[in-house]
Amino acid sequence: MSKLNSAARNLGRCFTTIVLASVVLSCGGGGAVLEPDQTVTPGNPPAPTAVVTTPGNAFSPEEIEFASGGTVTWQFSGTTHNVTFKDLAPPGGNIPNSAAGTNASRTFPIAGDYDYFCTIHDGMKGRIRVR
Repeated sequence: MSKLNSAARNLGRCFTTIVLASVVLSCGGGGAVLEPDQTVTPGNPPAPTAVVTTPGNAFSPEEIEFASGGTVTWQFSGTTHNVTFKDLAPPGGNIPNSAAGTNASRTFPIAGDYDYFCTIHDGMKGRIRVR
């Protein structure tokens, strides 16, 4: 009888091991495996950034869309430009006349459509869509 009880206990242990292994594998193997050059950083991902250039008398790209908290940097080239917001403006507001070779940035914490233009060059306009 003791051999039968011993065999039943061993069978029970094997069954438990198989069930546990199945659960671990069905959950993706128990976790992600990082490569040596990868790191995990807890918290929120970094805010998006974008660069707008001024080739000729145009903003490029003319339209940008990103999540709130993003920052746009205008890189002015060629001649003097400015950024004047039509209705909705970010903190810091309009960017005054800026010489070629200079940069200016604004961060957009609130969702909305930020239409802007250059008062010096007719038809030079852009839009930032913050979602």
